[in-house]
Amino acid sequence: MDCFRSDAPAAQRASLLYEENNDDGNLWTRTSQDAPLPLCSSSHPPDSSCLVCTNQTVFVVCRNLTKGVKVMMEAGTDQVLLSKSECPELSSGGKCQYFSYPIIYTSGST
Repeated sequence: MDCFRSDAPAAQRASLLYEENNDDGNLWTRTSQDAPLPLCSSSHPPDSSCLVCTNQTVFVVCRNLTKGVKVMMEAGTDQVLLSKSECPELSSGGKCQYFSYPIIYTSGST
């Protein structure tokens, strides 16, 4: 997972997320400007592309981004600056991480 954040007030009005050098589609589009961004704590990791959520700060959580891609955000006519960040806690119960390791419990006597 790749994560970004923005503290800019305009980020709360985010409407579009896209790759700077790719015109083949958007990574995320806001479906309704009337509804607030979802809380990160109640959001699930994205199945594909990106998720935009808030936890006082606006976060972008993306899966399968091409290395070195520049992610851009717009809020109406405003450009919103994003910076690379740690991933927020999502409702999956933990932070997004590059790797996950299973926990194996064994029973029996030694």
